[in-house]
Amino acid sequence: LADRVAQLQYTLICVNTEKKSQRPDQPEPIRRPGAKPRKKRTEVAYLEDQLRRLGAAHPNPTVRADTAAARAQLSELRAELD
Repeated sequence: LADRVAQLQYTLICVNTEKKSQRPDQPEPIRRPGAKPRKKRTEVAYLEDQLRRLGAAHPNPTVRADTAAARAQLSELRAELD
């Protein structure tokens, strides 16, 4: 109920605000006990796949090294998500 009231309040503010730049951010839903936020696993996997393909196919060794470093950072991020 609180989430819906917050959404209605946000909608009312947006309707009565002249400029888009003055609109507030959308309200975040209230955390429920035992509920975890959604993991960005699919996005991380997609980025990791893209980096692997780009790094393997690129003829420049600097680009391959940079993509390898980015893949390492993504694997650290994945470890934090798990």
